[in-house]
Amino acid sequence: PPVLRTFWQQETVSRGVFNNAYHNLCLAHTDEDVRFTLEIYAQVMEAMKQGLDAGDLPDRLAGPPLAPLFRPV
Repeated sequence: PPVLRTFWQQETVSRGVFNNAYHNLCLAHTDEDVRFTLEIYAQVMEAMKQGLDAGDLPDRLAGPPLAPLFRPV
């Protein structure tokens, strides 16, 4: 759902990890990079769980939920 994806991207980016619903790893990433990313993911998943449990996840968005850029014709 758009709210989940928007929240995920908002929170990971605000913590210093950019992703676009997929992960690109390469040999340039260090073990520390991977550890940092996994820690951020754990933080964001916990924040998402809290928002879902409280029923106010949409209210935690800084803006509107993402909308599809392309639509079938």
